[in-house]
Amino acid sequence: NNLNRWLSILKDSEETRDEYDTVETSIRFGSIVIDFVQAQNRLNNQFDGWQSFLTKRISELLFDESKSVHSFLKNSRKSLESIDININDVENTVKLINIVYNIKDNNLKLENFKSNLNDLEMAQNLLINKLFRFPSNWIYFEQISSDLLSLNELLEKRVKYIDNNISSISKNLKFSLTKVSNNLNILKADWNNEKPIGDSNGLINSVEALRNIDIFLNKLNNLITQREDLNKTFQYLNIPIDSNLNNSFNGINEFLNEINDLKSVWSSISVLSDTLNNLNDLKWAEVKPIDLKKLLDDL
Repeated sequence: NNLNRWLSILKDSEETRDEYDTVETSIRFGSIVIDFVQAQNRLNNQFDGWQSFLTKRISELLFDESKSVHSFLKNSRKSLESIDININDVENTVKLINIVYNIKDNNLKLENFKSNLNDLEMAQNLLINKLFRFPSNWIYFEQISSDLLSLNELLEKRVKYIDNNISSISKNLKFSLTKVSNNLNILKADWNNEKPIGDSNGLINSVEALRNIDIFLNKLNNLITQREDLNKTFQYLNIPIDSNLNNSFNGINEFLNEINDLKSVWSSISVLSDTLNNLNDLKWAEVKPIDLKKLLDDL
């Protein structure tokens, strides 16, 4: 990461300075004496300026990274604590499992996060040695380390709860996915009966048509989201999904495209209808032929 690279650069700079650092101020070649005290002073000033710049840059990177890590740890713990643990509440169980495995996927376990922690601690100790003045809103390594340990403890408890109730969770997940599949079939049937393609007289209001389409679209998007969340949960827990149940969702994208296509048609009709209504409201005595021609051309 960036912090590690800048720490490495500073270390190389200090090692290079040590190579040139000497108490001698001159060197003799026979009868010739070369005094390099001024050159040495200029070189030291260059090293001081460079190391001051590096220290400042490292402090900025450390502050940003510490703030980001602290925020992630805090929000992760808050997410875990916000979910009520109730084996019969499938929605909350799905949320809990997704949060747990999202955190695990981010490698926030202490053993996997060790290298980042070492960089943060190393950078903070370096700043202390450089007599850096920490601002009041500084987030110290000790706080981050404590937050991480606390999160891991809570995470382990949640994982244990999931493992101990995997049988009931599996049963409830399959029941919920079946319910989503049934609701999808009901929605398809309702759409075939109610989709706005005109009544017996071929008349339908575009505003009403778009409103009804949006209702179907929202219901379908909700079912798609529920199915995706459930599928992720099945994958996280390595629970197989019955092929017949999985196949019941075939054609869902085509269904979504059909609704969106019809919405696009009615949106165009709505624009045309509004334009014609505006024309109808015009007072013909005030109409300018050139303006009327433009409106008709736009149609």
